[in-house]
Amino acid sequence: MKKVLIIVLIIVLGISANSQQIELIEQLTNQDYLQKSKGQNTAAWIFTGGGAALVISGLAVRNSQRSFFPNETTGNVLMICGAAAITTGVILFIASARNKNNAGKKDRAFNLKLEKAVLVQNAAVRNNYFPALSLNIRLK
Repeated sequence: MKKVLIIVLIIVLGISANSQQIELIEQLTNQDYLQKSKGQNTAAWIFTGGGAALVISGLAVRNSQRSFFPNETTGNVLMICGAAAITTGVILFIASARNKNNAGKKDRAFNLKLEKAVLVQNAAVRNNYFPALSLNIRLK
């Protein structure tokens, strides 16, 4: 019986000794979110403007009578690249709005967010997420 108890204790201690340290993710401040939003917004305008210029250039090359390149192929490639750049710009506009919204959430009184809890089940560590309602009270 003693041997079984000692073996079980060694196994349990070995499992806990080899576990990994879970690092908490640092929360971004309002200023961080606003700065990230501004950078994404600038990049979105650059991609959208450049994409529009490529689409217009592709149309011009495709419809021109005198060109050094095969008209249809070059024009189509320019228009496809322009459409991809415009799509990237739209995605960046959406991400910029989301980050700007996240910056404003910190000033709200009530927030709904997902919190992470670390659970130990059957000698295994799991991350479990649950919804949480937070209340911010300003003391200033």
